[in-house]
Amino acid sequence: MKSKLRILLMTALCLVCLFAFTACGSGVQIGANGNWYIDGEDTGVSASGASVAIGPDGHWYIDGEDTGVSATAPSGAPVEIGDNGNWFVSGEDTGVSAVGEDGSVVTFGGNGHWYIDGEDTGISAGGSTYDPQGLEFCPLADGSYAVAIGSARYLREIEVPASFNGKPVTAVGEGGFAGALSLERIALPEGLTAVGDSAFAGCTSLIEVTLPATLEEIGGAAFEGCASLAEVSLPASLQGIGASAFAGCDALACASFAQPEGWAVAEGGGSAVPVSGTDLASGVIAAQMLTDTRCACLWSKPAPAEEGAAQEEGTAEA
Repeated sequence: MKSKLRILLMTALCLVCLFAFTACGSGVQIGANGNWYIDGEDTGVSASGASVAIGPDGHWYIDGEDTGVSATAPSGAPVEIGDNGNWFVSGEDTGVSAVGEDGSVVTFGGNGHWYIDGEDTGISAGGSTYDPQGLEFCPLADGSYAVAIGSARYLREIEVPASFNGKPVTAVGEGGFAGALSLERIALPEGLTAVGDSAFAGCTSLIEVTLPATLEEIGGAAFEGCASLAEVSLPASLQGIGASAFAGCDALACASFAQPEGWAVAEGGGSAVPVSGTDLASGVIAAQMLTDTRCACLWSKPAPAEEGAAQEEGTAEA
């Protein structure tokens, strides 16, 4: 029973906590009857006799001992039973038997529920924080989240959720999906405002990216080396594009600016030079600029409020 207890807690925490030190918001607690409760439901498993935590190195600790196993588990099959009868997390042996002292076997079903001896308990293993794609979410200072590839590196298509753990997803983390060689299509959610530096660098199979109407910034080298990306649509909300954001995007034939007017470019810390809105209105010319003639430049565009203020100031001075 102690082994079963350890795995119930360990795996539940594994799915709901990514590199955290406590099961904050996980819905795992000890009830008045002394049993473990997951999302308010009694598992029937006693909470006595086990201590499971995530250490500062991001590994699972059982009774204070480092298992050497990362707290991030892959999507689809977060935990499995190995040939030796132990639980495996991320393909690594935890050293914990999958069979409890009473002979029960605890597994994680394809529907995201806990199974005991092959029977669905109806209890979700992940609660509100479980992402079925295996993406990783990092809390930001403003309380929102940045997303990264996590254990979804093998996926060809990804749809990033608009929220995680009840909070909005507002950014793709720096280098968040870099080197994801299998990724072909990704849809970023409305509400997301920033794509970090090198976010998709080296995603050589990426052929389609859906950018939200709320996007404001694309970081430097964000799509560098995305050699299969043939076209991209840049929303009117976009205010900045980092240097070399589309360097090495050899297949990029069309870059559609929803708002082609008002852009300027600067290279090497020099003064910003206006870019012709007429040129940017051509997806072909815009693509050439982003990948070649203005590739190394920092692209910027004042926000509507700033433009209005500048115009009013100019009128007052006149």
